Amino acid sequence: MKTVILAEKPAQGKAYAEALGTVKSYKTHVEVDTSILPGEVIVTWGIGHLISMAPMERYDEKYKKWAIADLPFLPNHYQYEIVDSTKTQFRAVKKLLEETDNIIIATDADREGENIAYSIINKCGEKVQRKPKKRLWANSMVAKDLVTAFKNLRDSSETYDFYIEAQTRQISDWLVGMNFTRYFTITAQNSGLEGVYSIGRVQTPCNSLVVLNDLEINQFKPETFYKFKGQATKNQLDLTFTTKIKYMDCTEIQKIVEENNFNQPLETTITKIEKKKSVKAAPKLLNLGGIQKLGNNKWKYGLDDTLATVQSLYTKGYLSYPRTECNHITTSEFDYLLENLERYQDVVDNRFEAAYTAPRKLHVDNEKVVEHYAIIPTTHVPKIETLTEEEQNIYLAVVNHTLQMFAADYEYEVTTAVIDHNDIEFKTSGKVILQKGWKNLQKETEKEEAILPPLTEGEIISMIVSIDEGETKPPARLTEATLGAEGGLMEKLDIGRSATRASIIKVLIDRGFMTVKNTQLFPTKKGKLIYSMTKELLIGKPEMTAKWEGYLKLIGSGKGNQQTFLKNIEKFVHSTLTDLSENSFDKGEVNKIIEASKIGDCPKCKTGIITDKKKLFSCTNEACDFVLWKTIAGKTLSLSQAKELLQTKKTKLIKGFKGKKNTFDAKIILKEDGTTGFEFETKPKAASKKSYPKKFPRKA
Repeated sequence: MKTVILAEKPAQGKAYAEALGTVKSYKTHVEVDTSILPGEVIVTWGIGHLISMAPMERYDEKYKKWAIADLPFLPNHYQYEIVDSTKTQFRAVKKLLEETDNIIIATDADREGENIAYSIINKCGEKVQRKPKKRLWANSMVAKDLVTAFKNLRDSSETYDFYIEAQTRQISDWLVGMNFTRYFTITAQNSGLEGVYSIGRVQTPCNSLVVLNDLEINQFKPETFYKFKGQATKNQLDLTFTTKIKYMDCTEIQKIVEENNFNQPLETTITKIEKKKSVKAAPKLLNLGGIQKLGNNKWKYGLDDTLATVQSLYTKGYLSYPRTECNHITTSEFDYLLENLERYQDVVDNRFEAAYTAPRKLHVDNEKVVEHYAIIPTTHVPKIETLTEEEQNIYLAVVNHTLQMFAADYEYEVTTAVIDHNDIEFKTSGKVILQKGWKNLQKETEKEEAILPPLTEGEIISMIVSIDEGETKPPARLTEATLGAEGGLMEKLDIGRSATRASIIKVLIDRGFMTVKNTQLFPTKKGKLIYSMTKELLIGKPEMTAKWEGYLKLIGSGKGNQQTFLKNIEKFVHSTLTDLSENSFDKGEVNKIIEASKIGDCPKCKTGIITDKKKLFSCTNEACDFVLWKTIAGKTLSLSQAKELLQTKKTKLIKGFKGKKNTFDAKIILKEDGTTGFEFETKPKAASKKSYPKKFPRKA
């Protein structure tokens, strides 16, 4: 009997093989001599996605030229193709799968892993599709954990619905992206813009969130407000009492001052003393969104960068599976963490006596771990100095956070003193830490709270009241963390999944829809233009993709139907494109982008403007044939040189032009007919004649 284990990546496949037994390695696969699985065992792998959805032009050559008349494009059958760069590996995998008796799907244990595996299997044909299949579902790349997972293989049918969910998501994203990207790009180009204007089921609503946040900030008008502040002293300790109510009218607050004699020292009575003791258990364990939030806030790591770092630590066997939304572990993980507690304490250089050596529901709940448990350290502890700086930061953060579960609770007492003067309530409070507990494992310094002197109800104190002036603040600008990490806006609105939010934000940044400055997100003119065109459409609304995501989850749990969902997506694409045919781009936003890309006015037609294209600068007027090539005589014309040429008809001296025989220095000039030429500062010197000594007559 022969078994082929299908991994997602080469490193993953080799880790499986080494965990199972003795390895004999080949270029496209690994043979394993193992007692864990019966018969002949071979491990092979994809290289990420070996198979992708085919673009429109694969259905018909005519679609190579983008045309609105060809939209909507809604094929009856979806085509898949082998990625060009991985054809050799696919052929090798196909041959192995055709020759095997059993298949173990061992791609990443998530929806995308299922999709990668079945995309390969389905492309191999019916012979491979009919083979018996099992599913490896591992949370750790540590050898002994992998052996346990291989001994407890799941039936492939248990996770097959995850594939259907992922495939449905892939097809719906393709339908939306392919149709609307073509439509908006063509419309943009017809308006005089350059480049591709991509649209996505999740990407476009996410862009809307960033633009809306920017609009709220820019349109915000601060307002002045007033509050009362009371100053008192007891036992040489200063007390500051404040009111909660904000008064927006200066006249109103002055009237209250006069009515209550607040313009002179006030003898008043402490109405109430409240003491409240609080006990806080360690925070919940980290999931992917949690570690991304920490990485962005503490080290300004992009969400995608943090995911890559956690993935690297997982592949090396130091952390558990990264793409998890769960904040809990099972009793099994708790036991091994407890057993290795001192090793982890040595790693973070912080020894403490464990207060909780039995599981607590806040962190350990077998029923809440459905797919993957929280991100925690494995039993394989690295030598910290062998890790990169990013890996060290993330690994130590995860270990520190996990250890907090075993530490004592954080306990403190808050005392609040209240003065009720003619129904105007003044408050002051002080905090006393009784036990720092798990907070000792946090490196941040806790903000110190005021310490109150002994106060009693009914006590009379002298208080000087003043008016405290403040100003309302605009909404906080979104960061990668507050948009896409745990507790972020995308999570609150149910846009995307924790495993995909980072990549969505990265796509928007890479495609020029937004920029990042010190973790803060700013929409570009391109992002604002897309928002202006989609804000009234469902494709641009966050609530739309949230509803779609909700139904996709039903498909993943076996309660939803793929065909029903895709039919609704097709209806949506068709009806939206019909509505869009009546619309055009916001001219104001278009002009902003054109103006921003303007190099200069066209010297030939006098009506168009010159913009930057890949290999040349050209006119936006379609009837004008003016072209300024970026490469002239072997030298690349810079943007500033192009602007100078268009404005003054001449550049400064440029050195190093390549002639037929040698290099030369010259200025580029712009002629009346729109062509370019050279101007030399001095004429090249003619070659001088060589002088030779006179010949003397020979002697007779």
